[in-house]
Amino acid sequence: MEVAVEQKFKFLFTIIYKMIKSVIARQKDELRGILNQRLIERESKRVIKKFMDRDIVKIITGIRRSGKSVLSLLLLKDREFGYVNFDEKLLVEGNPEKVLSAVKEIHGDIKILLLDEIQNLDGWELWVNSLYRRNYNLIITGSNAKLLSRELSTHLTGRYLEFEVSPFSFREYLRWKNFDLENLEYIEEKQGRLKHELREYLLKGGFPELVVKELDENYLRTLFDAIIYKDVVRRWNVRYPRKIEDLSRYLLGNASMLYTFTKLRKILDFRSTLTVENYVSYIEEAYLIFSLERFSFKLKERLKAPRKCYAIDTGLINAITSKFLNSQILRH
Repeated sequence: MEVAVEQKFKFLFTIIYKMIKSVIARQKDELRGILNQRLIERESKRVIKKFMDRDIVKIITGIRRSGKSVLSLLLLKDREFGYVNFDEKLLVEGNPEKVLSAVKEIHGDIKILLLDEIQNLDGWELWVNSLYRRNYNLIITGSNAKLLSRELSTHLTGRYLEFEVSPFSFREYLRWKNFDLENLEYIEEKQGRLKHELREYLLKGGFPELVVKELDENYLRTLFDAIIYKDVVRRWNVRYPRKIEDLSRYLLGNASMLYTFTKLRKILDFRSTLTVENYVSYIEEAYLIFSLERFSFKLKERLKAPRKCYAIDTGLINAITSKFLNSQILRH
């Protein structure tokens, strides 16, 4: 009886391993497809490249779909490396050492690993620490600032560097559009086109996939939902997801305006100011917004003064707010 149970478990583990290997093989094929496309050199590549051969873990963070994976691929383009995207349920639920074994089988005996969306894996920080101690050269990406920093500071103190990636800058956007920035002051025609491209950039934003594939605002609405419900609600077990969605929409719709937690509580009918403060921090940690404090040499004054909220991307503002607000943004 025990032998039969043991054989059953071995058979089950074999099936699971084959499924994991199949996912890793598919992801490798997807990499080939990406690397065969036209890719834009990101401005942050030059900075990160200096540390590629250093004995240190490279952390690339930023909002979902900002191009973290493609930037990592550009850094590793001429190297042999293994790749795992942990945005797959099977890989997250599996044993990470089994995943590593599958990577070795598919990619060969590599010592460079690109681990995408690592925060989806429970206990990832211990595994990354183990890989580091086994002399793997690691690049890992993630979409939550505080989660990554907190866990890494605990287990990899002094052995990692973090680099933030945003959607395309206007210069990167123009590079994709094959716009020549030389001699603008002498050619009025180029100046006119530049103003047109700036208007398009402010309206649609700079998310790489949207720019490259010429998608519309429905892409940004779907992305907004994914950020709220995957990177915020699920990760922090938010009890009132609709309230945090309303808060996110309000902050994006009032970008560059002053706010206080007390004022937000009253406007959006929250029961607790502390809840509002926590929710704002969750939204910031998913890189959807960022806030600036009023300058003062006195800490007390900085903490008490209203803050200004800014969106990570103007396209998101336009996609989720009203047509009336859009017209006001363009008018100013």
